[in-house]
Amino acid sequence: FVRFEKIGTGFLKISREAFERIIAAHPEWKRDGQKHLPDDVRAQYHRFFYFADDECETGEDFTFCAAWRALGGEIWADPDAVIGHVGEKCYSGSISELMATKE
Repeated sequence: FVRFEKIGTGFLKISREAFERIIAAHPEWKRDGQKHLPDDVRAQYHRFFYFADDECETGEDFTFCAAWRALGGEIWADPDAVIGHVGEKCYSGSISELMATKE
């Protein structure tokens, strides 16, 4: 495993402890949630993932990582884990493959 400063959420396995510590540190992240959600879900609804209000519009995954690290949390990833992402384009691969790519 390799420690990272920030990484995409597709690589993250987030513990309940991480969410609980972030909730305690950021009560301003509490939101009402959508009205169709059950009350018990809305009671726990928080805005954990959002784009930062900075000139780079830092992605929501990096914002989450920064919040967790500010609380002393660490981010580790298995560089050989193969993951994929489907959006406008489909991507698949591992960090170790990316690190081995030479131009």
